[in-house]
Amino acid sequence: MAANPKRALERMLGLWARGCPDPKTTDTGPEAEAAREMITSLINDGLGWLSWRKKVAGVERVFTRYAGDGNFSYCGAGLAWAYADSVALPLRRKFFASTIRLAGRGPHGPLPPGVLQRLEYRDARPGDIGIIGRAIPAGDHITMLVAPSPGSCMDVSCNGEGKFSDGSWGEGVVIRVRQPSEYTHVYRLL
Repeated sequence: MAANPKRALERMLGLWARGCPDPKTTDTGPEAEAAREMITSLINDGLGWLSWRKKVAGVERVFTRYAGDGNFSYCGAGLAWAYADSVALPLRRKFFASTIRLAGRGPHGPLPPGVLQRLEYRDARPGDIGIIGRAIPAGDHITMLVAPSPGSCMDVSCNGEGKFSDGSWGEGVVIRVRQPSEYTHVYRLL
């Protein structure tokens, strides 16, 4: 099964258009609950993970539902969800959850040959994966490129800071315009 970046980008932009701000853990309003359900669905359906572990106040807990901002870095889950109809679940489950895993440095080692190609930014196309940040060598945040060009690039991401579909700024499923130099890695699924 070959990756379908056009379809994945359509799915991500559709998700963005629906609006999904990242709720605070203390927010119990209906919008926050709807966002929690949507984010939980990205984790479940994108990565195939029905639970995950996170330390809270020094104690490791198991979660089956997204609790709110800081509970799970779901940028990779959003990418996995977008590619769910063209990339097999075992690959998404093992490699899409983090920048480290995409770079082949995670617990499962490198991706199998013929799955992912590392690119120079100048060769990027809509639907490619853009990694931003330099805190760790693999990067800090997973995005999907919407409109790469020599001077700037619009991307869409989950668990990011940027513009919501209503034009407001915040954290959640957002669009953002960046300088090409902000992308530390660019990948294409094959």
